Amino acid sequence: MLNGSLNQLIKRIAKRPGMYVHTVSFDTILAFLEGFGMACGPGTLKPLEDWVREKLGITGEALALSGMVRLAVEQGCPNSSEDERVAYLLSMLAEYARENASEL
Repeated sequence: MLNGSLNQLIKRIAKRPGMYVHTVSFDTILAFLEGFGMACGPGTLKPLEDWVREKLGITGEALALSGMVRLAVEQGCPNSSEDERVAYLLSMLAEYARENASEL
């Protein structure tokens, strides 16, 4: 899959998550992204995974995307409610899309 398509999807999810998941929650958004990655094949989410890994200063590939995102939310928004976790996740996705806009 082309990285531009991933960036377009992430940008759209960040703007209107309810268009992609039935119930907007932290877990359903992550599940949708991981399902998308599995459907498209190995390496599809690698650009996003690498970006999160860099953002957190993680070396190696021991954590899956969902584990890294959970860690990012815990660091950036500790003891948060579900709504705050969703907002933080969507802001992360929007930030990723902005930083990779040239690839859209």
